[in-house]
Amino acid sequence: MVETETVDGVDFVKVQMKDSGFSRFVTGTTTGIRGMQFMSELRTMRNTATASVTGCSPGTEVIESMKSKYVINQMKRRSIAENGMPTVVDVHLPAIIHGETHVPARIMKLKASSDEGASIAVELNEGNMQYIKMAMIAGGTKPTNKNKPSEPTELTCNVWWRAERNAFVACRSCSSTDKQMYKTFKVGPEDGKSSARDRAVQWVNENVV
Repeated sequence: MVETETVDGVDFVKVQMKDSGFSRFVTGTTTGIRGMQFMSELRTMRNTATASVTGCSPGTEVIESMKSKYVINQMKRRSIAENGMPTVVDVHLPAIIHGETHVPARIMKLKASSDEGASIAVELNEGNMQYIKMAMIAGGTKPTNKNKPSEPTELTCNVWWRAERNAFVACRSCSSTDKQMYKTFKVGPEDGKSSARDRAVQWVNENVV
């Protein structure tokens, strides 16, 4: 079922990986988009664009010590109250070249969200839908378990699963302050635990000065 909403006179449609109609639009089959990565990347871009306005990154704040979910939510509310919460954000997307197909770069309007795991709602027009379709195909799929190392890497010791938060918590050190920093990575409704864990491990592996 297609979910649409009008915000400030602009029609938006919710795009979800679990939607068989969306899968049919992209691949011609009801399950063909399974594992494709672009929607997860687009969600990250939406969250970053929202954070640039609100001054906070919902669900993924860098914190100097472990805080309760209540305290973190209070921090989010205070930041949004001070900076405002946008209804729509613009995401700048690069050109796509896939085989003989070329899709030009574009600016895509997305509904903003204070929940970083929320589904994507995109401005409903042909250009956006065609861009998403090609980006999904060109972006490929996540590696399967067969292609992943069976032994855990050293980084996994700095990533923990917190069932009560439905999220992974990651920890890394800041070399300039010698302090431990923590960040939570929520499991979204579409990308699953493996994607959240991959983002957590990637954050741990980034250099901090």
